[in-house]
Amino acid sequence: MGRSLDQDVTNAKISATWKQRWATMSEQQRASRLAVLRRASSTASTEARKAAWARLSDEARTARMKAVLASPATHEARSEGAKRRWARLTAAERSVACAAWAKHERRPIGAERRAAIGEASRRYWEKLTPEGRKAQIAPMLAAQSLTTRKGRRPFKPRSPAYRRAIGEAAKRRFASMTRTQRQAQIAAAQRTCRGRHDRMTGLELIVERLLTALGLVHIHQYAIDTYCVDFYLPDYRLVIECDGTYWHSLPGRAETDKRRDDRLRALNYQVIRLSESEISELSATALKGLIAC
Repeated sequence: MGRSLDQDVTNAKISATWKQRWATMSEQQRASRLAVLRRASSTASTEARKAAWARLSDEARTARMKAVLASPATHEARSEGAKRRWARLTAAERSVACAAWAKHERRPIGAERRAAIGEASRRYWEKLTPEGRKAQIAPMLAAQSLTTRKGRRPFKPRSPAYRRAIGEAAKRRFASMTRTQRQAQIAAAQRTCRGRHDRMTGLELIVERLLTALGLVHIHQYAIDTYCVDFYLPDYRLVIECDGTYWHSLPGRAETDKRRDDRLRALNYQVIRLSESEISELSATALKGLIAC
């Protein structure tokens, strides 16, 4: 008990002495002293963390890392760091970075992680001003290696599994929309069909190039009755449909296509359907022969 009281008295004297020294220090001396104390504290904390980490098993380390990476604070810190690095890049450096990222082989991620990334991206996009959004999109567009006509991307065949996933995602988005949002989506699709034909599938790009090479007048995404056909050749009153393997092999699709063709023929239109395998081997001469028939 006596030793405890003596220790308290000693600590009080030391504290008083340090208060007197601190009061006589200049601002520069105080800053220097604080920096030394912080370094010492940081070194001690680092050594303690290293020792604690060394005592953990591999399973415990893995669990600890997953918990750290999944925390919102970690995501926020990494996001802020990425923003600062992006802000320091020039336009040319951003284009190079986007091109490298487009070629990067990404590791598969889980559905929860994908949903979290999508939600974070939406929140970030909503905070941007119109000028900020344009600044984000511009380097990405500049980095794309566009080698097809009118700046379109080269066609890359997609697997049936990939197309099925895209279709399911589109169904889920449509199901989650309100009635007003669905009407706006349908109206936009109708406008695209009636004139805004600036987007083509890979199969349509191949057929469009062949028609252009043959010098044939054609209209992409032409509205006839209640349908929107892939290509219409007014000089021949001919409709050309490009059928992808996945979509046109779904249950009930053959019957739908037949009803569509019968309706178009009843309206005095000729109809040619080209499958994905036929288009991949199609030449200008072969297409000219089909149209002549």
